[in-house]
Amino acid sequence: DDFKINSISLNYDALESGFNKPLRFDLNLSLERNKYEVLFGFAIVNSIDAKILTSECIVDKLSPGTIDLSLILKDHHLPPGNYTINLGIGISGSQILYQENVLAFEISDINIDNPVLSRKRDRIGAYIPCEWAIN
Repeated sequence: DDFKINSISLNYDALESGFNKPLRFDLNLSLERNKYEVLFGFAIVNSIDAKILTSECIVDKLSPGTIDLSLILKDHHLPPGNYTINLGIGISGSQILYQENVLAFEISDINIDNPVLSRKRDRIGAYIPCEWAIN
């Protein structure tokens, strides 16, 4: 009752074009009292409803009032496509929220020079190029 999510969004202004650029999810929260060890966990789901990435972080302390918090995913390897976020929040080891499909967003194919990524889009899951060597 004393922890409210006012909004969640992908910060498109901070999104650079190209492959594997950081994603910044902005949350606006209202709290009535201090919260400690707040776990923010999220899953990214692709357009065919497959969970392809999970991430989490722990914020040591959140103070009362309105808070603008950014969750930054720097190394995701997601190809262009359409995705949704499933969000979970826990406080001091107890889950207080789990909600599927809280945010839909798109990763653009602008400035991606790999035709495989533009053609296959989000259905391939995370794309991680490998190195090779002939022995």
